[in-house]
Amino acid sequence: MKQSYALGVAVIAVVVTATLAVPTLAASLYPASSTLGSGKAVVSSCDSDGVAAAPNLSGSNVVSVTVSGIEAACAGFTLKATVTGSTSFEGTVVVPGGGGSATATLAASVAVVQSIRFDIVIAP
Repeated sequence: MKQSYALGVAVIAVVVTATLAVPTLAASLYPASSTLGSGKAVVSSCDSDGVAAAPNLSGSNVVSVTVSGIEAACAGFTLKATVTGSTSFEGTVVVPGGGGSATATLAASVAVVQSIRFDIVIAP
C-alpha cells in the first residue's frame, strides 16, 4: 500500500510540476517588445494606365514574359516578372529608354498548367 501511495504522490508531483512549467516556458518565448511597427510612404506610379503581359513559350514551358505598354516615365526602372504555375520563377530586365516593351527571361522555365499567374512589378 505504501508503494502505491508513494507512486501516486510522485505522479501527481510530476504532473503539477509540468503544468506549472509550461506557462513559464511559454512566457519565455514571447519577444521582448510588445509593440508592432508600421510605416507609410507615398508610392508614385510611373505607369498610369497599366501594362500587358504575354508569355513566351518553349514547347509547353514559359521561358520569358514580354511586358508591353510601359510608359516612358518607367525608363531605367527594373521590371520583375514572376510566373507561377506548378512552380514559380522570376526574371528581371531594365525598362528601356522611352518605355514601350521589355522581355524578362525567367531563371528557369515554368510548365504551363491549367492556371498560370503573372505578377509584374516595375520599380526604381
